[in-house]
Amino acid sequence: MGRYTIMAASVALIASTAVLFISKPSGPASKPVATVSTRSFEGRISFLSSNSLRVGNQSLVLCGVVPIARLDKRIIAAAQGKYEKAFVRCNSVGSGTPCDGRTVSKVGNMVVAQCKIDGDVDLASALIEAGTLCGAVPYYKAC
Repeated sequence: MGRYTIMAASVALIASTAVLFISKPSGPASKPVATVSTRSFEGRISFLSSNSLRVGNQSLVLCGVVPIARLDKRIIAAAQGKYEKAFVRCNSVGSGTPCDGRTVSKVGNMVVAQCKIDGDVDLASALIEAGTLCGAVPYYKAC
């Protein structure tokens, strides 16, 4: 009886090993790929902070720029007042922006994007020139 038990166990072991070899994938394991939802959207600007805004129903952070620390709120208000309600067309990171490959595509529930006023003037560049933001990627002027 012991001989049949050992033989049955050997057959079960061989069968399970065969299943492992059959189901083993060939080649190196593939790495997970992060997918970025690339999209464009347009609408009127409503500022939330010096580098975040709402365009239509989409909240976003301007790509490649950071706020200047300890900036007078009157300077921010003047710069934002110039562009508040301007019509912009925005492209999320991953769809041909200067920030592609240099920054994340989302911050919390906000999309990171480049926006152009009237399809021509880069909003981040305009706010850098107004003295409210600093460039954080080589495309934009650093402080």
